[in-house]
Amino acid sequence: MLNGCDWFYRGSPEFYLIIENQTNQILTVYIENDLYGNVNPNESVKIQWLIQGKYSIQAINKQGETVFSKTFLFTELKKIDEKTYKVIIPPISNNSTNSENASSAKTK
Repeated sequence: MLNGCDWFYRGSPEFYLIIENQTNQILTVYIENDLYGNVNPNESVKIQWLIQGKYSIQAINKQGETVFSKTFLFTELKKIDEKTYKVIIPPISNNSTNSENASSAKTK
């Protein structure tokens, strides 16, 4: 599994990003169009990441359908503590896509 900390440069501020998959599907997650890896149903993963202005999070099911796609400003992430933030991928309802703009969601 790839990890966002692979491309840190010296002196970059780091934080932890928890991605919580509340669906009943295994999801392949992309952050800023980079493959993070799979997140199992009803599980969370915690990754180290670089602080930047915004984050594009996309989740794709095994059928290749984008089930979640949203760009968050850093201030929109749910703060858990000083260095930990969370993104929740909510349950999927009847083949709907959880997206801020479903028409522009891309499938990898």
